[in-house]
Amino acid sequence: MDLRPHRGIALTALDNRGVLFSEPNQQLYLLDGLAAAVWHDLWVEGVSRDAVVMRLSARTGCSREQIESYVAACLEQWEAAGFIRPPEPPELRAWTRSPSAPSPEVDASATESFRLAGARICVSYPDANIAGAVRDVFGHLRAFDDAPVDFTFVISRASEGYRLLGPNGADRLLPDPAAVIVWLKIELLESLLIQQPDSFAIHAAALRSAAGVVLLTGSSGSGKSTLAAVLNARGWPLVADDVVLIRNGCSAVSGLPLAYAAKPGSWPILQKFFPGMEELQVHLRPDGRTVKYVPPRTVVHPEEVPVTAIVFPRYEPSMSFEIRPFDRVEALVRLLEEARNARHHLSIEGFLTLSAMVGRSSVLELSYDNASEAADMLIDSPATLQLRSRAPSARLGSPPA
Repeated sequence: MDLRPHRGIALTALDNRGVLFSEPNQQLYLLDGLAAAVWHDLWVEGVSRDAVVMRLSARTGCSREQIESYVAACLEQWEAAGFIRPPEPPELRAWTRSPSAPSPEVDASATESFRLAGARICVSYPDANIAGAVRDVFGHLRAFDDAPVDFTFVISRASEGYRLLGPNGADRLLPDPAAVIVWLKIELLESLLIQQPDSFAIHAAALRSAAGVVLLTGSSGSGKSTLAAVLNARGWPLVADDVVLIRNGCSAVSGLPLAYAAKPGSWPILQKFFPGMEELQVHLRPDGRTVKYVPPRTVVHPEEVPVTAIVFPRYEPSMSFEIRPFDRVEALVRLLEEARNARHHLSIEGFLTLSAMVGRSSVLELSYDNASEAADMLIDSPATLQLRSRAPSARLGSPPA
């Protein structure tokens, strides 16, 4: 076979459908069952074109002429789309750590260290306001050992606020402690991804259940953070509050188990589970949202525990608890929308790792109006997290005449 897929194109199968990932374009393309079978047989199994035609003719009951015409149409479309025999993409510059960006010097008298995601970070403060803000978010992760420091962040006063210096040349002027916290988290994630070039991040909370790690993912306002906090208070250790780190080829995850950013609507609920929450400092973030940072009850550090369930929660007033299977292809699309690595360019390996995670997990959508009751159901009825997605029929469709 003369035509071959571009090295930046990969196929994965979810619920009897094919999903093509184009690394150069950073896009997904959905194939129906028959088109996915053509691609798989030609380039995964390495079957000849004649053998593919015979095989699919036998499986579909269509004539060889119909199948040959269908395969030819597929190849024509894929070539036009650049999936096979495409023009060479621009060469991607490999990341190398810059030796010209040393860690800034630190005044040890105003410094604290924290440990998370397998790294030890050092933060220095210019005043009590910054120290209090950083401790609100990182305080439960304080490190008191003498292990080597991986990343150093220096916060100093500036003419109109504060200056944040960090690894890899980070240098930002920020107006207040709330903005410093937001950018400290952003720069920390960037540093971790650079340190771990074979890892990528997704937007999700992660907690350790008795059966494995459960991911809660969804947009702002879905109730993800509130539900994660209640599950944590009810006994599930926190792996990540908002950012999950995945290493290519691994089934386990790590993350940033920072304090929950609780918005005012969740405060009455969380006060029942986190005593003293009414005394926590209120922060006005740069995006205009008011939050309190609620420290988790328990945190679990990275370990070889696989993801077993991916849940898309949706808070709806006056909606009783309901959990149902969620389409795996749609789940993969949503997770990939915010997936990123150090180059802001997801690799084939990252796509296949995330696809495998979605394929072997229970993928669910959860509707609820009471976070406490939803947490009780998830914890007390483990079978609710073991529902399997309803796959479409495995029977191949017929090609057009």
